[in-house]
Amino acid sequence: RKRLDFEKEVAERLSKAKELGEMEREAQALERAVIDLSSNLATAKAERERQQAFVRQNPWQAAKQVKDGYIEADRTDWMKEEAAKTLKTAQEHRQQAQSLRDSEPNRPRLFGIGDWQMQHQRRHIQIQHLESKAEYAERQAEAILSGARKPDPDTAWGWETQAQLRLEREHPELARAAHAQHLEQQRQAKATAKIDQAITDFKNHAIKRQMKAFGYGDDGKHWQALPEKLRVMLDEFNRLPKAAQPLVLDGLRESRYAETLIQQLGQAKEKAQEQGHDRGWSR
Repeated sequence: RKRLDFEKEVAERLSKAKELGEMEREAQALERAVIDLSSNLATAKAERERQQAFVRQNPWQAAKQVKDGYIEADRTDWMKEEAAKTLKTAQEHRQQAQSLRDSEPNRPRLFGIGDWQMQHQRRHIQIQHLESKAEYAERQAEAILSGARKPDPDTAWGWETQAQLRLEREHPELARAAHAQHLEQQRQAKATAKIDQAITDFKNHAIKRQMKAFGYGDDGKHWQALPEKLRVMLDEFNRLPKAAQPLVLDGLRESRYAETLIQQLGQAKEKAQEQGHDRGWSR
């Protein structure tokens, strides 16, 4: 009996040890899962914050990425649908060709061989034509799936329009921010173009004044048509060393100087137009 009690006690202890071991392994596994989950959550949070910062700093670019995603989804659907339709057409052509083969009567042994040969030749031509159409359709399907064949402009424009509408519907704040940034970029581009034109006009006047071109002498009508402040700027510019002049032109691009230059040139152009001798302005 003692032996039986001993064996029972040993079995119970082994069972408890096994349970404790399994519990410990489960606890370790759970701890690893919690650590992995925490790490994944931290990574996901950091990625979300990075994306939010990117959207705040570059709303137009973020909106473009969203729209590009919509357009790409539409393009993928179009490719699949067009390729499926084209392959279906190819299959129909091959089925028609096979039907012509299967329905061809057997060659006669004695009479009517000439007629059979003529019909056989016509049938053969029809089969070849259908096979060629099937091969062409299959090549078109491959071109569609590979991206070599592009959609027509109306289809592409439709994707662009739908993408914009979807952006405005699903991400209205992003759409508004992107539109505002786009308008600001257009404004800056126009301002830059205006400054570039002003610099070009300034250089043209400086060259004509330096060369004493017609009307640019001290008493010339073109020269006198320029505001006094602009005439002083041009003469001072021409007295500078050639190496320093590009630096001065770059300085004129600064907003406080550019506005003055644009204003002076605008006054000069208006006066020239009033006097009827603005021909060749900005050339």
